[in-house]
Amino acid sequence: MQAEFAFGEERTDSILIMGDELFQAAELQNVKPKVSYAIVGGTGAYVGARGQCEVAVGEDGVFTVTCTFKTMD
Repeated sequence: MQAEFAFGEERTDSILIMGDELFQAAELQNVKPKVSYAIVGGTGAYVGARGQCEVAVGEDGVFTVTCTFKTMD
């Protein structure tokens, strides 16, 4: 899995996460309750970002993403 989260008014600040867990919205019953992904980089304010994101899915199917990371600054 690879995902980019973009921030800011012009969406030029972003973090990129990667991991092994793959799933599709139609297969939520097979998703682990919490999965960790590596933050492998970033752009703009987040250039050089390293850390991890935990993605959790609730019983209602709502995903929550919590990230902890450091940047080069």
